[in-house]
Amino acid sequence: MGGPDFLLRIVLMLPALVISFVIHEMAHGYAAYIFGDPTAKYQGRLSPDPRIHIDPFGAIVLLGSFILSGGNMTFGWAKPVNVNPNNFKNPRQDMAWVAFAGPLSNFTLAAIFGLLIKFRLVEFNMFLFYFVFYFVMVNIGLGVFNMVPFPPLDGSKILYGILPSDISYKLMQMEMQYSNIIPFVFILLIGTRILDPIIGPPFIFLLKTFTGI
Repeated sequence: MGGPDFLLRIVLMLPALVISFVIHEMAHGYAAYIFGDPTAKYQGRLSPDPRIHIDPFGAIVLLGSFILSGGNMTFGWAKPVNVNPNNFKNPRQDMAWVAFAGPLSNFTLAAIFGLLIKFRLVEFNMFLFYFVFYFVMVNIGLGVFNMVPFPPLDGSKILYGILPSDISYKLMQMEMQYSNIIPFVFILLIGTRILDPIIGPPFIFLLKTFTGI
């Protein structure tokens, strides 16, 4: 599949990224609200307005990484949804579900829009086809990436909810202890593409499963 040129990829990919990030963060907020924490609701984070969810620096990094990589790799972040686990009945387990809600929303979007490709419902218009294709790719990538169990990704919070409580609390204490170092380690992991062997296989599997391509 040749694909559109670089400028067209920007036009197609950026809206897909914004929509996917917004829905991801809204999913966190709605899940927290369902489990008893209204913080996100009071802060207006249940709104689909992108301005509420976009982190300016994260958006700049996202756009910059996209341009510098020639549209082959993107890295950025939205404004994290504030959650108060003290409002949960079972803080550790409920927080895990709230964390999982973000990637789950992305996998759901990818599965639904992937059907448009699998059943050839968008092939009549190549512009529409590639937008849907990139939208599916972005959501799979965002979902798989956030499932990596490394702070501050959602996967780490999911892991804390699965592991025995004593181990989880030790890991959470380590996360707080090394909170100043973790972002640099995180950037190093992404920049050196060490995570590629972890992210790549499930990404390819889900892309083939959802789209048939």
